[in-house]
Amino acid sequence: MTANMAKLQEKMNELDSDVSVVSFSVDPKNDNSAALKEYGNKFGADFSNRHFLSRYLQEEIQEFAKTSFKALVQSTL
Repeated sequence: MTANMAKLQEKMNELDSDVSVVSFSVDPKNDNSAALKEYGNKFGADFSNRHFLSRYLQEEIQEFAKTSFKALVQSTL
């Protein structure tokens, strides 16, 4: 999905779009700022309009996934 978001971001930049892409971590124990930056770099993210969010509690992620995406999420750790 991140590679597809990078392609979308590239197209938006070509169109001079004023839209940002926001991704959020579903692994709050391991995804700190440095890890997310490394992950974004791996997929060619343009950080000028791409934002990676973290520091959510597992319970918040589960509730957000359930109410927004109608998906069930649970930690396997």
